[in-house]
Amino acid sequence: MHNTLKQENHAAAERETVLKMLAEKKNIIQSFGVRKIVLTQVRNWNTPDAPREIDVRVDFQDMSLDIYLDLKNYLESLFNARVELIIEGSLKAKMR
Repeated sequence: MHNTLKQENHAAAERETVLKMLAEKKNIIQSFGVRKIVLTQVRNWNTPDAPREIDVRVDFQDMSLDIYLDLKNYLESLFNARVELIIEGSLKAKMR
């Protein structure tokens, strides 16, 4: 049980670290035409043997493949992690 609590504390700290970095880079992220970005998941942040992964949901003003890839590359470089971008509009289309 102690390990579970420790893991939950690590997960919360990982999430807070990522949220803080997103807030600090808000203007740069908005320059990609992002209206809203929501952190959905952080994995393996403090696990040295596993690749770091971050999932974010993004709402773009006007999206193109170039903008999508530019934002993805920027975030992967910022976090030194694999970033999964989930496009807001694509979720709505799949739910219909």
